[in-house]
Amino acid sequence: MIKIDSQTDKRLIVKGTLNNKDAYMLIDTGATAGLIDKAIVKKYGLLINKNHTVNLVGAGGKFTAYTCNTPFVIGGKQIYQF
Repeated sequence: MIKIDSQTDKRLIVKGTLNNKDAYMLIDTGATAGLIDKAIVKKYGLLINKNHTVNLVGAGGKFTAYTCNTPFVIGGKQIYQF
């Protein structure tokens, strides 16, 4: 078991590493997948497995989403969610 400290009392935002670089991630236990901005994909050198065209329900638009294979690491535990 690991202890996770949130960076805020409003949302569960935790510090970890992404591709061996310090990073912060919002933990959303109700999400089936995490979304990440293309600039972050480039900044952390994430491996992109596949591009998807996605309709954003309620936002009235389409965007390109990327499936990434790089885990976010918290307390030595790897999380593959995005």
